[in-house]
Amino acid sequence: MGTFERDPASWFDAAAPAADERRVLSLTEVERLVAATPAPYRAFVATAAWTGMRLGELRALIWADIDLEARLIVVDKTRYRQCVQRATKNGDTRVVPIPRHLADELRRSRAACLHGAQDVVFCGIRGTPIDGDDFRRRVFAPALARAGLDPGTRIHDLRHTSASLYLASGATVREVMEIHGWKRMETALRYLHTTAPLTDAADRLSEARRTALDDPA
Repeated sequence: MGTFERDPASWFDAAAPAADERRVLSLTEVERLVAATPAPYRAFVATAAWTGMRLGELRALIWADIDLEARLIVVDKTRYRQCVQRATKNGDTRVVPIPRHLADELRRSRAACLHGAQDVVFCGIRGTPIDGDDFRRRVFAPALARAGLDPGTRIHDLRHTSASLYLASGATVREVMEIHGWKRMETALRYLHTTAPLTDAADRLSEARRTALDDPA
């Protein structure tokens, strides 16, 4: 592995942009984007959207980090260009769950991979780690166009998307924080505005009360 010659802090994801600058995809938009992505890169885009991992973390993944039976990914490093740093942005190792449908996509990707079990999970046609700039220009931008999505959508917006979809599907803020590696609750709470209105939570409480009264224990 390479080592950093200087403080790599500036290489990690920048601070989250203001709420009105974030682009969050819907579930169906994610599916359109994945389908519009060329097959060799489909698992990469799907993993970004469904796990919320950072670009550098995705580029640093090796197959030994992934347990497809347990459906877990150990995230303990990041890659900038060709250097791998044994640390995430906040310095902590975390374990990210793999949704069942994503596990199937990763199995297909591994079966099609010509590289060994210790090699990087997501690589280009030459078997080297995906280059972020090249991927944005040659793969991601054309896929956005084919999917009919906002051309200003960034790869990092898939991290925002993951957080929003988790919250919308009923995950707690604490679960979203652990999955995405956030230590501050304020970071996760930024995404509440993109999910169902808080009145939905109140309605669920009313429904729980109605059920309890109609069918007392």
